[in-house]
Amino acid sequence: MLTLLDEIEGKRVALAKKWKRPVEPITLLFNSFGSPWTPDGLSTSFYRHRDKVLKGKDRPTIHHLRKNAATNMVIFQHKYPELITDKVLQDMFGWTADTLATMKRIYVSDAAVIAAITRISE
Repeated sequence: MLTLLDEIEGKRVALAKKWKRPVEPITLLFNSFGSPWTPDGLSTSFYRHRDKVLKGKDRPTIHHLRKNAATNMVIFQHKYPELITDKVLQDMFGWTADTLATMKRIYVSDAAVIAAITRISE
């Protein structure tokens, strides 16, 4: 049985053959040692830095970080549709197809509007 990582690796290798150049795997989040974050390490570091800088009840949470990552992954999906499929996003974030559709409609639509306004005002 193939895992999600096996599937991603297969697509990465296929793209490397198609493009006739190496396609390196992407580590989205890594620590100061250059290794991928563990869930506990990321959480601990996030809250430690957040608490040093921000006070009050409007401080960001890990949920905000996850939402930001999900929004960016859906935006990247438009650039790399062969690599970042809906199935990859569903597996990555633990969403159903309906939840993914809702998230795309709400968050990515907002991000697209903000980007468009920013381009117009420049």
